[in-house]
Amino acid sequence: MHRLAPRYRWFTGTQHNPLWWPETVGDPRHGSAWALGSRQDGDGQSFVGADPGPAVWIRRGSTGVTPARMDAVVVCAAVRRGVPQDQATIAAARAAAGDQLVIAANGYTTPLLGVGDDAEIGGLLHAVGEAADAAGAVPVVLHCPAGDPLLRVLPRLGYLVGITDLYASIALPGADLADLLATLPAKRRTTIRRELRAPSPGAGRIVAGAAAEPFIDPAAELVAAAYRARGQSIEPAAVAGNYRRLLAAFGADFLLSMVFADDRLLASTCVLTARDTAMSYSAGFRLPEAKTVAGYFNAAYYLPIKHCYDTGRTTLLLGPGTLEAKRLRGARFGPLYSAVPRSCAPLAALLTRTDAWHRRRLAELPLATAQHPDS
Repeated sequence: MHRLAPRYRWFTGTQHNPLWWPETVGDPRHGSAWALGSRQDGDGQSFVGADPGPAVWIRRGSTGVTPARMDAVVVCAAVRRGVPQDQATIAAARAAAGDQLVIAANGYTTPLLGVGDDAEIGGLLHAVGEAADAAGAVPVVLHCPAGDPLLRVLPRLGYLVGITDLYASIALPGADLADLLATLPAKRRTTIRRELRAPSPGAGRIVAGAAAEPFIDPAAELVAAAYRARGQSIEPAAVAGNYRRLLAAFGADFLLSMVFADDRLLASTCVLTARDTAMSYSAGFRLPEAKTVAGYFNAAYYLPIKHCYDTGRTTLLLGPGTLEAKRLRGARFGPLYSAVPRSCAPLAALLTRTDAWHRRRLAELPLATAQHPDS
């Protein structure tokens, strides 16, 4: 990509130092299975680091062709989260940050791989920043959770840090779904029980590993249909390719949660598991048919929750977005942070406004941790 300080290298594909990856993976987003399985073909993703570490996950992109989750203007403006922004500032940010070098938390978890103290992390970030400057690109950091070691170092290097999204998860109490329902208000329990009854018996199914392969293409079609329902677009072939890479990487820990009606697949969710944690990821559904069987809620929430209880898992990760639907089903929330150079004034202005909006929203929601969001 670009010239780096001598001790750092760019790695693409499977060319990486295995010492970067945790030996014991307690979260589906950690380790090489997710980092490599979730890569998109030809989208400029790679890893940057020293031998043996630390390393970060990184991509190069330009506004207009970069996926929205990797576009600093979209993320800092929170255009998909309803944050009111000045359109002139957004336009100025697009002009100033048309080319970006993005360090990103892959799957909204820490992008830092391997071990490293603050000095080592700072050296790596400084080297990436120098490479970006030399190429005329703006270096940005996206989607870091609270507690990420990058957040300690970034302000010292001239970055402004702020909340750009909220991440939902459910800590599953007790031994079964009834124990989770017992923690919710009566009105919510009634709604959930009605949704649980909506599919006919046997209409919900989870398949794992190789057994999921025959369902990947129809599940990918549903993801594309869900995108269209939101006024967005994605090619089913791209989704299917992503699913097959994840299946190859995760094996039996790759699941498809599915809801059928008359043997027709109406809703699905990819679920990835590791030890005591499952992640509900990339839901798809077909409207209006899926509504009649509460397909989305069963595929994305209730079937994965039941699977967690059946397999002894205690946490279901739900990701960002659709906050109210997740809150109503027992989710708690934690902040995701992004960082931009203070010298890029339009991006910094967007981030400042988005951070204030999310802090107000977070104050109204149940927190995923008892700690202060900035801890």
